[in-house]
Amino acid sequence: MPASPRPNRRIADHAFNRQARSDRSLLNSDRQPRCGNAPARACPASRPLPCPRLRPVATDRRLSLLLIMVGLLAWSVSLPAAVAEEFTADRLFPPAVTVGDERTVTVEGKFPRWPVQVECDRADVSVTASETSGSLLVRTAADTPPGIAWLRLHDEASASGLLPLLIETAPVTSEVEPNDRLDQAQRVDLPAVMVGKLEKAGDVDGYVVSVTAGQRLVGRVTANRLLGSPMDAVLQVVDRDGNVLAQSDDARGIDPQVVYDCRADADLIIRLFAFPLVPTGTIGFAGGGDFVYHLQATVGPLLDYALPMTAPTIDPTIGPVPAKAVVDADPDAAADQAVAAESSVDERIAPPAAAIAPRLIGWNWDDTAEPRLLAATSVSPPIVFVEAAIGWFPFAMPAPRGVRQFGDAEGAEPIGISDLPAVISGQFEQPTAVHRVRFTAQPGVKYRARVYSRGAGLLVDSVLTVVDPATGTQLGKNDDVSRNERDAAIDFVLPGGNQTPTELEVQVTDLVGGHGPGHAYSLWLEAITPAVELGVAADRFRVVSGKELEIPVDVRRLDGFAQPLRVVVEGLPDGVTAAATVSEASGDSSKKVTLKLVAADVGEGEPLRFQGPLRIVAYPVDGSEAAPAAQDTATEAVETTAAEPAAEPVAAARFEIRDGFGTADLWLTVAAP
Repeated sequence: MPASPRPNRRIADHAFNRQARSDRSLLNSDRQPRCGNAPARACPASRPLPCPRLRPVATDRRLSLLLIMVGLLAWSVSLPAAVAEEFTADRLFPPAVTVGDERTVTVEGKFPRWPVQVECDRADVSVTASETSGSLLVRTAADTPPGIAWLRLHDEASASGLLPLLIETAPVTSEVEPNDRLDQAQRVDLPAVMVGKLEKAGDVDGYVVSVTAGQRLVGRVTANRLLGSPMDAVLQVVDRDGNVLAQSDDARGIDPQVVYDCRADADLIIRLFAFPLVPTGTIGFAGGGDFVYHLQATVGPLLDYALPMTAPTIDPTIGPVPAKAVVDADPDAAADQAVAAESSVDERIAPPAAAIAPRLIGWNWDDTAEPRLLAATSVSPPIVFVEAAIGWFPFAMPAPRGVRQFGDAEGAEPIGISDLPAVISGQFEQPTAVHRVRFTAQPGVKYRARVYSRGAGLLVDSVLTVVDPATGTQLGKNDDVSRNERDAAIDFVLPGGNQTPTELEVQVTDLVGGHGPGHAYSLWLEAITPAVELGVAADRFRVVSGKELEIPVDVRRLDGFAQPLRVVVEGLPDGVTAAATVSEASGDSSKKVTLKLVAADVGEGEPLRFQGPLRIVAYPVDGSEAAPAAQDTATEAVETTAAEPAAEPVAAARFEIRDGFGTADLWLTVAAP
């Protein structure tokens, strides 16, 4: 339907003001009406008389006001549909569901139209929009693996970002207010998952649990790290009198985790409060509608994390593994699982179980704990879990491709590495521990060692040192990669005069002597090869039919990558075009290019509408898969831009949602004008 014409607000405002001035003059002139243009004293009577022209003027005023109001209303409803019809979806609440359950989850936001469509990255989690606006019905089977599902909502005009929904094996209980005071604490049975909000400043949520002597109580909060809540939570275990028995602030990133060994049968209270993520001038507990939390508590087994903290990397240019592929992580069964996976997994993707046998770290374990792996989706990395425990761990560390060796570097003696790339893991049990890894370096080869701990929410403040053990010569040392990245990394080569293979030692220590639970890491060790990454500022884009949309793409050339690239958009619907653009080996385009999407205007026919995924990928312009040396001349680079794309791209644009969670399957909305 064509939009109503927009009235000229300036003319309407002027008319209203002029009429108002006229009426004020009329009513305030010596409190007597005037006849025509004659002064008031010209009226024949000594008292105010009705003026024949007064009633028509008042009628004109009312009519004018009515017309103005109608015009303003018409203007307000004739705003462009592209603005008025977009919805917002901020978060899900509750942010977790129990396997084998059917539960209503609310989408907090604004929805001018309902129902909407829901996309989920896991085929084993069913999510549909219910009749009530903003409500989703989530269904999971009893054998659904725990972990995380990512949801995207869309209608004919807009789409949401990816929203996380946690999948739990323990019952999920929503908080019931009031529960601030000790005598108001909400009772729950363990194991349990509590979900709630610290909705206002000063809010404190408490849950009372029953424990027996000798049990170990574990509580863990997920809020900032996966849910994106702007809160720095504090978790306490207190007795009925309010005595603090255990407290945790930052344990997994800035989310807390508390452990308490129970000395007697008792009712204990797990208490949660928070400070703002960004400090303000106010000293006190913070709260808000977006202070959403997820609290696990148990006296039984809880999976904390696994070593190594990596699984084979799935190339973002390759399609995801089927969403419900779950395999045993027993290394003895790896060969059988690899064969079985061939029918459902792209041959270029290594089955997770064939590459690693994760070592589980958690609480209240026994010898029967058997790790299981949930295969990666288009958003999540592979996830390890244990059927008899609560909790799960994502293998979010982006390991180097083609890892040939895994190992542990926890003893007093150095661990030897025979093949690169390699991933080595360790835990610091003593404050002065030094973990050593040795390998044979080749002349002229540049190597990289990198620690991954803080990036996984663990506690090691790592320091890397590379030495020649034969001479004691130090080749390099590093603490933090950058101000915002506190894991250590270092690049190194053999000294220039050394022309023979030489054994080098990489040492890993903790800067402040940290040790104990959570002080674990994984270490990359690899020979450096040139690579390229593409980045975008959002995971979704929107264009109106008949309009254009520009998408800036960051091109990150790593370790000397000097190949011109052809950057293209793939997966566009009919009626939407985007010309390829070239990122040259040097100059401005080597770091950033802009893609322009053009949506066709169908004229008087049905407007173009579309919702679906797209990908932004880069091909080397000469069609090779590897990154050759830089072109000799600019002319040579220009001549190659007309080449057809290679069979395989060298990079796909990826948007990071949370640490370790991201997608190369971007989303496009084409809306009607």
